Amino acid sequence: MGKGQRVRAERAAEKEANKIAEAKRAKKQKITKVAVTVISIVLIVCLVGGLVYNAVYSAAFRKGTIQRDTVVLETENYSVDAAMMSYFFYSQYNNFLNTYSSYLEALGLDTSVSLKTQDCTFESGSSWFDYFANQAGSEVKEYLYLAEKAQEEKMTLSDDDQADIQATIDQLYSVAEENKIENAKFLSAVFGTGVNESDVRKCLELQKMALNYLNKFQDSLSYTDAELEQYYTDNIDTYRYVDYYSFTIAAEDTKDTTTYAAAKTQADALAAVKDAAAFSAWVENYLRANKTISDDYTEDELKSEVSAVAVTKALYNDEDSASEWLFKTAKVGETFIYDDETGSYTVYLCTATPYRDESATRTIRDIVLTESTYSEDEIQQKATDILNEMKAAGLTEETFKKYAAEYSENTSSSANGGLCENYKESSFEGNIGAWAYSSNRKVGDFEAIEIDGGYAICYYVGEGIAAWKSDCISDKKNADYEAAYEEWTKAISLEENEKGYSKIPNNV
Repeated sequence: MGKGQRVRAERAAEKEANKIAEAKRAKKQKITKVAVTVISIVLIVCLVGGLVYNAVYSAAFRKGTIQRDTVVLETENYSVDAAMMSYFFYSQYNNFLNTYSSYLEALGLDTSVSLKTQDCTFESGSSWFDYFANQAGSEVKEYLYLAEKAQEEKMTLSDDDQADIQATIDQLYSVAEENKIENAKFLSAVFGTGVNESDVRKCLELQKMALNYLNKFQDSLSYTDAELEQYYTDNIDTYRYVDYYSFTIAAEDTKDTTTYAAAKTQADALAAVKDAAAFSAWVENYLRANKTISDDYTEDELKSEVSAVAVTKALYNDEDSASEWLFKTAKVGETFIYDDETGSYTVYLCTATPYRDESATRTIRDIVLTESTYSEDEIQQKATDILNEMKAAGLTEETFKKYAAEYSENTSSSANGGLCENYKESSFEGNIGAWAYSSNRKVGDFEAIEIDGGYAICYYVGEGIAAWKSDCISDKKNADYEAAYEEWTKAISLEENEKGYSKIPNNV
């Protein structure tokens, strides 16, 4: 790849980074600070045959007796022993493998070698075992503080909560059965030597209690329009966007790698263009003049490169001079040339000055069915059956709420009738966003939509609040939770036995 292509690739990567940053922020509508451990059933199937045992354990260790006799974390009403910590440790590990499966080699993590003997890429001076132990410890501490707050308010687990916990255990056992592994051996293989059903159940109960309190706390938070306007103003660089076109011309492209004069001349010519259509046309003509359409560079690739000049909803970056220009002084139709002083010139055209996203969010209800519960052959039929059953019952929003509470595997919304309120398109999973934001969508529409690993039966409730306001509510709730959590850590006594982490089985 030539330098010009590399620079353009880097700029494209910057554009993607803007999109990723926005997507991450959008996800805050569904994800709080609490690092909820989600068991990846599909991943577990892959892991069962690949777990490597690098230690010889005593009979007491294999039974979990030593682990259960070792308290790692403790508060007034709760105690987490090494067997329970092992569950959280390997849940963290399994989910990490699921998330970064394509990058393990680059991260320096070898799943066939003991975690204790491998240096962690993320934490200098620590092993990968230390890393996952720290992650699990942080997660469990948060659960303990939340669970203690639940105790203060005399909250208890409901029959539905216990049913959810049992359903999770049943799913694990169904995977064990499919793989012809005894239940006890399966749990021990996946979550650490000696871990049994009682340990898993206690972990799930602690997690459920903590999340119940978290939901109650966040539901208690509400803000006036004036408060949201003030929060927006106080954090304005987080919520404003700009739109622009950009294209990089490198000296290497012009064959003048000594004085860079030819590249500068071309950049000046592009900077003289003052509207988007003309900018795209100039770039297309430039590419056609400097590249030959072939099997190595197709017409579609050229058009894709032309389309890539347009960037929408870019966030502010105080370390980028072009971003400073776009957010501080630029006017629509003005251009800016960034010179990296190595013969590369990137031309920017401002197409929209700083704005906030006033577009309306969407609110739906969903019933999520996953292939961890139903086979690939069964799941579409199950979605159809539930949909037909609701139609027969008279499909209203109230009907949908009842079925969502009964069938949905989306634990973040099932207890609230499947409500997904004030979501931006990027906040929805898979194809749901496109469905909810369709120009033809009407209140009361419903449909079974295929998503990754399952189906979602969706009911359209209607438009919600402005996107900027939804972002502010989500972020302000998180900020208020952070502040409250800091106070809880001061008021609630928590004892930690750091040596207890060493009793976590080194299965991998």
